Amino acid sequence: MSNNTATIKTRKNLVSTRTITMTALLAAISYVLAFLEFLVPLSPSFARMLGCFSPMHACIDNFIHTYAGMELRLKMHEIMAKQGHEEETGKAKITSGYNLPTKYILHTVGPIIQWKVTKEDEDLLASCYTECLKLAADTGVESIAFCCLSTGVFRFPQQRAAEIATNTVKQYLNKDSRIKKVIFNVFKDEDLKIYSGLL
Repeated sequence: MSNNTATIKTRKNLVSTRTITMTALLAAISYVLAFLEFLVPLSPSFARMLGCFSPMHACIDNFIHTYAGMELRLKMHEIMAKQGHEEETGKAKITSGYNLPTKYILHTVGPIIQWKVTKEDEDLLASCYTECLKLAADTGVESIAFCCLSTGVFRFPQQRAAEIATNTVKQYLNKDSRIKKVIFNVFKDEDLKIYSGLL
C-alpha cells in the first residue's frame, strides 16, 4: 500500500454457532464498533436484498437484518421496489444502521458458484468490494468491515476469494485515500489463517 496510510486488518469472530445468544449475535456483526465510531458492517445479500428469511439461520445476513430491526427490511423493500428489478451481482447499496450500533450498513450480492470459478465470477467478486468501498467513501465513511463474501453457501473457494478481496482492497486504497480502515472479519479458523497469510 504505497501512498496510503489506511490500515487493513483481519479479525477472527469468536462467536460459535453452537452458543448463539443475542449478545453473541450482536458481537458477530458489530464486533469492533466500540473502537470505531463509523465502522460500517457489510451485509452479503441475495439479489432481492431483503435479507435471509430462514429462521435462526446462522448467517451474517440474517444477523444483520434481524438485529437492525424491521426498518431495515422495509427500507430495502422500498429501495428494491423503486429500482424495479433484483440487484445485479457485484453492485452495492447503503442504508442506515437502524438498531445496530453503526451509522450505515452496506449490502452487496456476491457471485454464486455453480460448477467451477470463472473469470467472470472473479471479476464480479472484485466488483463487490470495489463498489462497497466507493459507496462507503462517497458517503463519508472512513472505516469498513467485510465478511468473507460468497464463500459460504455461495461456494466461492475461500483461498481464491480472500486473494481477490485483499488484492482488490489494496488496489482501491492505493487510488482513494478516503477510506482509513478496512477489517476483514472472519468466522472460521481456516479463514483467519488464509487472511493472516495474505495480509
